[in-house]
Amino acid sequence: MASYSIPIWFFLLPLIVGCGGKSGSVIWSHAKDAISLEIVADGSLNQYAGEPHTLALCVHQLSDPDKFGELSGTPSGVLALLKCDSFDASVSGYRRIVAQPGEQKILFLDRAENARFIGISAGYYNVNPAQATRLFEIPIDEHKQGYIPFFRDTVRQPGRLKINLLLDPQEIQDVGGD
Repeated sequence: MASYSIPIWFFLLPLIVGCGGKSGSVIWSHAKDAISLEIVADGSLNQYAGEPHTLALCVHQLSDPDKFGELSGTPSGVLALLKCDSFDASVSGYRRIVAQPGEQKILFLDRAENARFIGISAGYYNVNPAQATRLFEIPIDEHKQGYIPFFRDTVRQPGRLKINLLLDPQEIQDVGGD
């Protein structure tokens, strides 16, 4: 019986030690063209006095969504977001975009270091906070790394985010983000 104890332990050792786990936390590094933003603007975009107008958008890249959420809850907060600056320490990057009535375009943005969320605000004439802001979370991709089945690690890294925005005459209609 003693002659079989070594081979049995040899095969049981991987089970006792355990399977590969998740290797650390996600490193939120800079990534080129990691965010795609498709904008489809209605022909009656930002309608005021019966006429369509251009619409200023601000895309904020955020490490934490709390301050963006707080500001996006009031008309004065939305106006502060539309200054398109670093309103808080959670802002990793920002970019102003102008949409024309009837315009369709796709933009590719670099993901800023530490950016985990994308907040979008729109400068409609009739500022309604619920209709003028959207928040998206950058996904986390997971994949297995290694060749030995019991010792493979799960690697987690920031994924690519695709945002589809439909800009109606008076509000952002997000068609999705993934």
